[in-house]
Amino acid sequence: MTRFFPSLLAASLLLCVPALAAESLPKADEVLKKVIERARWEKQHREDDRWAGTQRSIQQKLNKEGAVEESNERHYEPVLIQGKVYSRLVARNGKPLTGDDLKKEAQREKKFRESLAKPKKPAKDDDDDDVELNEELVARYIFTVIAEEPVATRRAFVLTFLPRPGAKLTEKRRMDKVLNRLEGKVWIDAATYALVKVDMHLTEPTTLMGGLGSVRSLDFLLEMMPLASDPGTPVFLPRQLEISFEGRQLFKGMRVKQKAHFTDYRRVSELAEAK
Repeated sequence: MTRFFPSLLAASLLLCVPALAAESLPKADEVLKKVIERARWEKQHREDDRWAGTQRSIQQKLNKEGAVEESNERHYEPVLIQGKVYSRLVARNGKPLTGDDLKKEAQREKKFRESLAKPKKPAKDDDDDDVELNEELVARYIFTVIAEEPVATRRAFVLTFLPRPGAKLTEKRRMDKVLNRLEGKVWIDAATYALVKVDMHLTEPTTLMGGLGSVRSLDFLLEMMPLASDPGTPVFLPRQLEISFEGRQLFKGMRVKQKAHFTDYRRVSELAEAK
């Protein structure tokens, strides 16, 4: 009998580990308070503006059955134009730009240069699409800390969230109807309380632009990666983004999937000025 005791003891300890871990998890309110503080720090220091990376994206248009009708792969490289970062399209579907693609990119870059020479006041619609991580956003949801797990080799708290039931949530902006119908998970870096991963989806269809548009389904996945920064606190930048969208604009239906991968981040100060 004694020879089975170590095995029984080990099994008992393993069963206890999840319970002990759950007891040591912080409360959601405590985590969210520090998350908002971190978001304010990021907004103040704007460390992410000091970095730029290579972007490779794939956009697919799907038919009603979900089969791919059209697929486009794009490769962007960051360059400096009058001290501002511009993501220059350098390849499409694995090949350098030629013909019409080259002309379209030249026109896009020309418009960017013109916008720097004659900056315009941002349109109100641009502000409507901005989503800031603050108390107002967090108050829309019920958060629960459910686990601790590694993200990019760093400890992270896992929180689930869902729309707050019975609450009269504001819907003044174009994005509010979508924000009020999201649920999913967020991963928070345990050391810095930075948002390092988001996996969320729409709980129900909703309309936009006074009924002129609609969103039937939306799935969103964002993963961040840590980089060293001057103050010593890591800055987290996008590593991967995946979006799946189904909706309608006026009388035209849309089903789109998009994936983007970000690599080779460099300091903006190290980028060459474009000619």
